[in-house]
Amino acid sequence: MNPFMKRLATFSLVIAAAFGFKYFSKSSDHDDIKKTYLEEVCKDDNCRELVSERFEGCFDDNYEVGGYRRSNKFSQENFEKCIIQK
Repeated sequence: MNPFMKRLATFSLVIAAAFGFKYFSKSSDHDDIKKTYLEEVCKDDNCRELVSERFEGCFDDNYEVGGYRRSNKFSQENFEKCIIQK
């Protein structure tokens, strides 16, 4: 393999790892936030039921995967409004 192809392969692996980390982070945040709401925030069965039913859509609407030099963002306030209103 020539040196250009080696550099290209290395660059591709680095880019793939960076994107993989961003989406792994989203998955990890998803699980942590859902666990927190179900175990600590909700005090009754009605709240737990609402969170269980509406979590996926509201989480996706309010979670933004960051880009270059930007971290991921989660709007807790808008997420809670979404859970109540949907």
